[in-house]
Parts: sequence; structure tokens; C-alpha cells
Amino acid sequence: MTTNRTDGWITADLPASVDLRDGRVLWLFGDTWTGARAPDGGIPPGARLQHNSALVQTGGCVDLVGSAGAGWLTIPGSDDFWWPAAGVVPGGTHGHVIDVFVTRVRRTGPGVFDFGPVGTDVVQLRRADFAVVGVRPLPHQERLWGSSVVADGGWLYLFGRDYTAGPSTYLARVRAGDLGGRWQFRSGRRWSRDPGRATPVITARPFNNATVARLEDGRWLAIAKDREFDGTALIGWSAAAPQGPWRPTGALVAAPTSGRPDEFTYLAASHPEIDLAGKRLLVSWNLNSRAADLDHLVDPVAATYGPRFAAIRIPRGLRR
Repeated sequence: MTTNRTDGWITADLPASVDLRDGRVLWLFGDTWTGARAPDGGIPPGARLQHNSALVQTGGCVDLVGSAGAGWLTIPGSDDFWWPAAGVVPGGTHGHVIDVFVTRVRRTGPGVFDFGPVGTDVVQLRRADFAVVGVRPLPHQERLWGSSVVADGGWLYLFGRDYTAGPSTYLARVRAGDLGGRWQFRSGRRWSRDPGRATPVITARPFNNATVARLEDGRWLAIAKDREFDGTALIGWSAAAPQGPWRPTGALVAAPTSGRPDEFTYLAASHPEIDLAGKRLLVSWNLNSRAADLDHLVDPVAATYGPRFAAIRIPRGLRR
């Protein structure tokens, strides 16, 4: 899907998958390199960086949304940019739009990793052709809500984290199709309308950014890259309900670097929208390098960048 493409899409990070409820899957990505692919499959000098992109999968065919190099979701009149995090079709099989939850990011300095999140917006796309039909900020901005979004039982569950890296994952909910309605926040064993009373549903020190999905059998799975930049495995938690209690699954799969100096792996996700045989689940993580320099794209540093995928056995505790 992400290798040897000929449409100008070279590689990207932060893959998130959205069931479009019509047999297709929309793949959302963060920072994306476009241009002519280098002979070794890496990023060549002259490639262009855009901050997000999307691919749409229909069966075994995966097509680029929009055109490479032109940017995809941009913020007019601002140097801020969006990283897509999650998406949902509010109307289900009869829906006409896709709500894409995006983290708004701002540069804080000249370095490659000088940036920080400043809020969460919702970009609404027309499902038929992915045209942007609306943009609005989430009504609650006290945390980065929308790192994972799951529709279930008439509710829209929004998982979130603090603006600064930390160990906590929080949970809010609102009636499906009514993002502007009354939100509720998980506070201990209860739901509260006060966002200040929200307490973590998952805590993993020193810091982890868990992503959450509901599996086909109704169980819930959260996964994270162990200690983000420092660990070498994907870890998980399972629950029978979005509010938990969440129980650790232990290590799910190794997520090593290729062994080059300064490499690191980060931000895991699961993709239950992709149907795999044998009770397996598609998961992903990302590979990058601390030696990255946008002005000097040279291998092997550039060749390390991008997503990695693996099919894992669903943890026994998640099977019915």
C-alpha cells in the first residue's frame, strides 16, 4: 500500500484508518513526502514535504486522494498545519460526510522537531469525493480530544491526552451526530459534564500516546509504543467497555529500529477496519531519525522515515 507507488506519494507517518461504511477505507497520514521516488525507494533531494495526506482503499486497490505535492488539508492564511488523528462517518452506511479529527500544530523554532499542538479541529469531507465542506474547532479544547474516536451504541467516544507528553489517556463522550451537544467526561466510575473532573482511564508511565479501537467482537483494545521514542515494542490494554477497567496485555509485537544511529520508533495504532484471516489484527508504528535534516535529504537517514505494519494475533484476553 505505501511502497513502490507511482503517483508521487513517497512515504508518510501517523497512519490512521477510517471505515467509510461503504466498503472503502480511508487512510489518513501526517507529514508526507511527495515527488519522484529515489531508486532505492527512499526520499530523493527535491522531494516536497506536506503535513498530511490520504489514500483510499477499495479492496486491493489503494488510490491517492487529491494530487501529490499540492498539499491536502491546509489552513488558509496560517502557518499552522493539521495532523489527522481519526475519523468517523456520522450517518453510518447512510452518511454523506466524514468527520476527520485533526490536531492543529504550530512551529516553535527552526528545528525539525520544533513544534507543538495548539488544539483540535474537525474537518468535514463529502464522502463521495472527499471535498472539504466544513471546518470547525472541537467545542472542548482543554485537552487534545480526538486522538481516537469510536462510534458505538449511539455515542461518540473521544479519547484524548494532555497538551504536554504524559502518561494519561482520558475519555469523553457525546451523542453521535451531535458534536456540539452536551459532552460527558469520565471521572472515576462516573460521567461528569465538568471537563475539569476528567480522570485518566489509562495511565502508562513515563509517557505513552495510546490509540483505541473497538474490535469486531465488541471488545476494546488500546495500544501504544512502549515509552514512545525509547522502547522497542508495542504494548496494549484490553477492556469490555471504553471506560474500562483497562488491563495490560503486555508486549504485542516488537517494534525495533533498523539499527542505524539516532533512529527511533513511535506512535502505534491498530487497524481493525482491515479484515485479516486467522483472528489477526493489523497494527502500525512509525520510524524516524533524530538526525533528520529537511535541507539535506540524504540516505540512510531519509530512507528510515515512514510507517511499519505487522499482523498480530489478537491477545487471548480479547477473544470471546
